[in-house]
Amino acid sequence: MAECAEPQTVDGLHIVGLYLPTAECQTMKAALAADPLAYPIKDVWKCLGTDGTELNNYNWKINWALFKDNRFSFQNTWAEKFKNARDASDTRPIETTYRQRAVSSDFGTFGWLTGPSPVWKASDQHIISDRWLVDAVWAHVGNNFILDFNQDELNDVQPRYEYTTGVWSRSYTRAGPYIRPTNSFDLTTSYFLPGALGGDHQLKAGVRWRPRHVTAGKGVMALLENTVPARRRPKASLAALRQVVAAAPVIRGARGEAREMAETLLARVE
Repeated sequence: MAECAEPQTVDGLHIVGLYLPTAECQTMKAALAADPLAYPIKDVWKCLGTDGTELNNYNWKINWALFKDNRFSFQNTWAEKFKNARDASDTRPIETTYRQRAVSSDFGTFGWLTGPSPVWKASDQHIISDRWLVDAVWAHVGNNFILDFNQDELNDVQPRYEYTTGVWSRSYTRAGPYIRPTNSFDLTTSYFLPGALGGDHQLKAGVRWRPRHVTAGKGVMALLENTVPARRRPKASLAALRQVVAAAPVIRGARGEAREMAETLLARVE
């Protein structure tokens, strides 16, 4: 833990940081408060602690030539931003700061929805001729993070707020977890026309599929657009819709014919 430092001006530089809790650094802090030029700037830097931000990223990839004129690749990435004391300030001491990190497996499948934001990507490229390419790409991104209590044991500690000073103490609150997975599939084809019509040309066409997971609140708002009874019985309609979105994932996207979509949804439930 480091103690908050008052702004200091040393060699013309305005410094705001955290002093390490060592005897030497605390002595320096007191000396600089009386004389901003008491220590060289490089010595001051050594006593200023970081904010604890860590970027944990891991990646691996496989390329494979399945057969002639074909290339397949598979990639997996894990990414997490960890910060041990987010939003620290004069009114937010260490026990009231956020601990930013990846969402734990308590809130979903690890490696797919939770854990360091996972990325799974598979692509295949096939060369039909010297002018014609076809590419197919599938990807899943498990975007997630949580602003958690600074320590796990603070989960059951009631926060305290001083109205006259605006200072928080004892504990704070949890923000999240924010779990926003996305899935996509892209199929594209390219045809090259070199030396045609006075230049080189490329014709490209394709399709993309990307359903969107939305929050429960947005799901209720979208369902209300087609809930006719809500005009006369808004309270009962909202109560029913709240139960629906609480027990089912909400996905938004363009649909096809109503009959075909209904059959697909019923088959999924059964």
